[in-house]
This record gives sequence, structure tokens and C-alpha cells, in this order.
Amino acid sequence: MLQQLNALETYFTDGFMTLDPYTRRNLELFETGRGGSVKGSLLWVLDRTRTPMGGRLLRRWIGQPLLEIGILQQRQQAISELIGDTLLQARLTEGLKKAGDVERLINRVKQRIASPRDLVALANGLRAASEVRSCLTQEEIASKPSLQRIVERLADNDDIIELIEKSITDDPP
Repeated sequence: MLQQLNALETYFTDGFMTLDPYTRRNLELFETGRGGSVKGSLLWVLDRTRTPMGGRLLRRWIGQPLLEIGILQQRQQAISELIGDTLLQARLTEGLKKAGDVERLINRVKQRIASPRDLVALANGLRAASEVRSCLTQEEIASKPSLQRIVERLADNDDIIELIEKSITDDPP
């Protein structure tokens, strides 16, 4: 996570399809043409996300479709691996619910506007991410290549959690 706080990442748009506002509206990606309601849009049909982070990611994926077939196939593989294992889905869903909105909290830290309460929530979210990683068996990880890639990205953040816990009281303002 320290890397995410310290490093800037270059954002390239050449790997994404460019959709002008008229195309977005006509495809009804985020709202319908009749009344501008989300209900009935592509987002409404696809959105089964359980966290704010998942919702934002889905909106990005819909709004900026990938052009690279390899990455699309990796996403499809990950989805098919999870669809086939409802017990794993349930465990991951439960763990992700505990994580809160880590992405938003990290952005608040980056902008230097995080409150002590935000930092405690971040520590709790990082702890939940560690729990998600530890609840997966080695067999599950070995049999699901896409899951293995995700687990590798869930870094060990015990040092950050410990630093926050030592620095902030149990009931911050």
C-alpha cells in the first residue's frame, strides 16, 4: 500500500475504446434515454457489486471498454472461476463487506485530508483485506490462476495497520 501512496502512475488511454457522449447516451450505458433513469441501463443490468470500490470499477469498465483482448479474457476467466464456486463467492463477499471503502480512504490520505477516524477505518479495511487473503486455501489459489494474481496484489500491510493503531486512540474524533 505504501507504493500506492507514494508512486504516481501514468494513465494511458490508448488501450481503451473512446466513446463520445452521444454514443454513451445511445447505448444507455449509465442511464436510459427515457427519463434518464439508471434502471434499465447497462449499468443497472450488470451491477451486482457489493462494495463502493466494485461499483466504481464497474462504471470505469463500462465507460472505457478495453481494446486488448488478452486483458478481457483474463477478466472473463476470473469471473467464470468465481461463478463456479458459490462458497468462495460467499467468503469473499463477507470479507469485502468488512473492508469498507479503502480506495476512497487511500485517496483521502494521498490528498492529506484524512481524519483520525479515516485512518482507523483504513486500518480496519487493510485488516479485512488480509483476512480475505488468509481465508483462501492454497488449493483454491493454485486451481484458479486469476485468483492467484489477485492474491499476489493483496500485499501484507501489517506494518501500516500497526503504525495506525499505535498512533491513534481507539475512539478518534
